[in-house]
Formats: sequence, structure tokens, C-alpha cells
Amino acid sequence: MWFCDWCCRWWIDQPDERTPLMSGQRGPSTYVTDSAVNRSAAAGSNSGALSSQNTVRDGLFPAVMKPVQVATVDKRLQDHANLFNIHLELWNRLNEKEKELQKLFPVENPEFTLRGTFNHLYNTCRKFPSFSVIRLHAYCLEIKYDGHEIPHDIIPALLCFNHANRAVKELVDKGPSLAQSIRLVLKNSNELSREVRVASLGSNMKTCLENFSENLEILEVILARVEEIETKTKRIFDEFLTFQSEFQAIGI
Repeated sequence: MWFCDWCCRWWIDQPDERTPLMSGQRGPSTYVTDSAVNRSAAAGSNSGALSSQNTVRDGLFPAVMKPVQVATVDKRLQDHANLFNIHLELWNRLNEKEKELQKLFPVENPEFTLRGTFNHLYNTCRKFPSFSVIRLHAYCLEIKYDGHEIPHDIIPALLCFNHANRAVKELVDKGPSLAQSIRLVLKNSNELSREVRVASLGSNMKTCLENFSENLEILEVILARVEEIETKTKRIFDEFLTFQSEFQAIGI
């Protein structure tokens, strides 16, 4: 019996000059589920409770937008914060899988490094004919194996490796689309600013304009964080590739 995980197949439509987020409409992309958006939106609406915590300005932390009291503008800005927060959740899951891989074999890998884990898997699994490391995508590897042949204490590491690679692929696939959509919002910021200025905000106008300006700054920070996540994700994948290359070297 062959055991292998399905490699996730994510398809992202590249946004045009009027992306679903820019137009206020949700497009066909499967990037976001309603429940995920609702969780992020709830976090964004509770900005007061988050004020004492780290924010996206401090590093890889959730983004929170301030209200400008213009529904269409608030939605466009908050949608991007929600998307980033979901992207960040995926990055955090990849980090968890990386740490899990590092700690699975404390005796054989006392330094708790990916290299140590991969060395142990290599030494253990290279003798099994069913074991292979294949490249399903530019940024997705998958281990295939016979669950009756591989030692049971090794299987959690193989599953963890496959799950981590799925996260890598999803992050690398979706990051550019998210970054492009954010750039388009920033490019059209004058249009959004006009929507705020012509709104009937009365005495709240000054505060709302200040919030709008700060939200644009947050979008710029989010863009930098998306690019940071992509760089770090590819660095992790480079370590995964060294594991595959060892097996290719011996013809597996």
C-alpha cells in the first residue's frame, strides 16, 4: 500500500487594474473562506483590545485598520488586512511545521536542526525501495513511501515534511497576487482619498483623514511583510531541497 499526501492545488487569478478587492466585489479565488475572513474582520474591529499587543509595524504580526467611516473605503482597506492576516496564519503554520521537524528526533538530532532531522531520515529511509522524494512543483516536494515498510516512528516526520511543503507552495503562489493587489490600492489612493473627503463626516473628517493616511502607511508595511514572508519561505524550501538532492545523488 502506498501512502502519500495530496499536493494542494491552488489557483490564483492575477488581479487586473480593478481587482475584486479594489472594486469591492469578491472574486472567484479560493484564497479566502468566509469563516477565515470573519475571524480576521472580528480581530480588526477589536482594535482597542489589540492596542497593547504587537502590530504589523513591529514585525510579522496581524494588521489592524482604523475606521474612516466610509463603507467602501473601509472595506477595501480591511479586506487587504484580512487577506494579509490569513497569509500570516499560513506562514505561522509553516514555522510550526519547521520547528516540529527540528524536534522530532531529540536523540539523533540533539542540536534540533533541520539538517539533523534530514540526516536521520536519509540514514533510515535510503534502504527502502518505496521511499522517494519527488518535486511536484517549483516550490513543493513530496515524500512517497509504503507505510508497511517505513518504521512507524519515522512516519510523523514524513507527514510533517509534506504538510510543510504544501504551506510553502501556497505561500509562494499567493504572495505575489496579494502584493500586487496591495500595490494597486496604493496606486489608487488618491481616488480613495477623494471618497473620504466628499463624504458627510462632519466633525469626524479630520480624524477619518488621519486614520486613512495611517491605513495607507500600514498597507505599505503589509506589502513589505508579504515580501519578507516570501523571502523566508523560499529560504526554508532551499533547506528542503538539500534533502531531496541527497536522495537523487544515490539514485532514489
